[in-house]
Amino acid sequence: MTNTDYVPPCRRDSSPADRAHEADRRVLYGALLLARNPHARIKPEIAAAVQALLPAVQAFLTSAESDLAAQAWDYAQACQAEEFLLAKRRAYEEAVCNR
Repeated sequence: MTNTDYVPPCRRDSSPADRAHEADRRVLYGALLLARNPHARIKPEIAAAVQALLPAVQAFLTSAESDLAAQAWDYAQACQAEEFLLAKRRAYEEAVCNR
């Protein structure tokens, strides 16, 4: 049996809100990883959330003008990862241009 209330020592000083943002960022990072590498392995505990966010992230990477892309942006804002998402879009655009 696992203890779901366990907090590792490196996280003990963080607030529950900080830990929630971190969990949301893991989902965003997973969706970005799958967008770039569809064969990437994603941890089972976040796989469903990553798959749900993936279409929005793919839309954001290719065009910031759709409602679907706006969902990815809203998600990034909610978990304080806007700069990370923008950096990944710039990297994606550079990779596409250099093909």
